[in-house]
Amino acid sequence: MGAPPSIRLDHLVILVRDLPTAVTDYRRLGFTVTPGGRHADGATHNAQVVFDDDTYFELVAFTDRWTLTKLRLLRRFHLLDGVVPPDPSFGSRVRRRGAVGDGLIDYALVPDDAEQRIRAARGRGLLIDGPLSGSRVRPDGQKVAWQFGFPHDPNLPFFCADKTPRALRVPEGDVRRHRNGAVGIARLTVYVRDLGWAAEGYGQLLGLEPRTDSAGEARFRVGTDIIVRAHGGTTKPAKVTLRTSQAGHVGTLDRRLTEGVDIELVAAEA
Repeated sequence: MGAPPSIRLDHLVILVRDLPTAVTDYRRLGFTVTPGGRHADGATHNAQVVFDDDTYFELVAFTDRWTLTKLRLLRRFHLLDGVVPPDPSFGSRVRRRGAVGDGLIDYALVPDDAEQRIRAARGRGLLIDGPLSGSRVRPDGQKVAWQFGFPHDPNLPFFCADKTPRALRVPEGDVRRHRNGAVGIARLTVYVRDLGWAAEGYGQLLGLEPRTDSAGEARFRVGTDIIVRAHGGTTKPAKVTLRTSQAGHVGTLDRRLTEGVDIELVAAEA
């Protein structure tokens, strides 16, 4: 069963240690990278890789280069909860995920009506906070604003709905053209420990029954296929499959340049 057009994949959050380095690496891989700006709390800044299908990668880093080291020390000595409580905010999610590792740490869905979607998810039994406000200032001084909806379960994606015109947050035009031919996200495969628990949570969030094509996985269609799969011992949190219009670029990208994210390019018709 597919998702209605009123909800779809918005972006993937890729935590990087150093933003300028990550921008250089992704450009080496053939992506066009656009400066994003600084978030309202001043703790993080970002850059974007935007695709023709209106999805994007968010490369995000802490503005204080020592933050990741501090977070991992706090986690090592069991002090993280006292310093970074699991509150419903983007900053908390990024910090708590960053304490475990960098790379692909989160992703967002864009609903047509954030308040209605959050209310409906609550009605299905999901614990979710929102709508909450978020914003950043672009390098050109333009403020961009949106609304969040954060499930209490950090393993579920969050909602991100635009308050300012979408084109201010998700640029259009030539920034969506990439030397490697990438045109969009075909599939996102997320690995989980408890498939039953995860499938129930996704169903409550999306209002969908999963499509099960094989044992050990559940599929949800939100414009892009989201495949929730039992991890089976794998250590990777997710795999991203991109469509490319250029057959010569089909293949798996160098994880040393993707910040450890497992990214594969497949022919556009795949």
